[in-house]
Amino acid sequence: MKNTLLLALAITLIACGSSGGDSTPGSVINPANTTEGKIKAHLASGYSVGLIQTTTESGEVIDKGTNTKVCDYNYETVSTLIDISGSQYTFHVKGTGNQFCDDHPSESIEVKDLKYLGSYVDFLLEAILENNATYKWNDTSKVFTININGQEDNMDLKNVKTYEHLTAEVSPEGEYSLAEYKTIYTIDGFTQTNSRQSYDVESLKDQLGYCTYTLNEKKEAIVNCVNPKQ
Repeated sequence: MKNTLLLALAITLIACGSSGGDSTPGSVINPANTTEGKIKAHLASGYSVGLIQTTTESGEVIDKGTNTKVCDYNYETVSTLIDISGSQYTFHVKGTGNQFCDDHPSESIEVKDLKYLGSYVDFLLEAILENNATYKWNDTSKVFTININGQEDNMDLKNVKTYEHLTAEVSPEGEYSLAEYKTIYTIDGFTQTNSRQSYDVESLKDQLGYCTYTLNEKKEAIVNCVNPKQ
């Protein structure tokens, strides 16, 4: 389902900071009956407690000082939705791999507000408009269409029902830095399964600590973290 027109634009824009937009500039942001609201409702429809989303990445780690390859990069992230309370979605996230050429297993609890998750759609749609392109959404077929200089490309999102799945489809490449290293990666795989396991959310929070992800009134990301209980 990788669409060249959409992907080329999304990859180009992924470093830009955008936050909202309708198919015409200056419109009201995010009411449920707008294009954005309908897209977000669809993308939130796949969340349920027990949802497990697994992302695999590969690439290479670069020394920023010499601009030379240090090692190959491979990483797997397994995110399990363990609780939904109103608009708060709590994920238990485990990562394994060599982010910076050393084995780097991680485990965390992330509590994300639905508006925070939806900000990816705002960012993408506004960036489309800022680049003199237009978009439309068919809420029956769940097809997203982008028009760039008279060329149209369609993306069937019928089976894309979470924001993580959308990110894997639209932004399959990226990079991030830490200290003297830069990791350049490609998403090689994304799968979804479901578990019937029960989760002791408060116990996991006590054990691992947790971070909350929200938006302020300016639609800027706010992250607050609580340390594990000793």
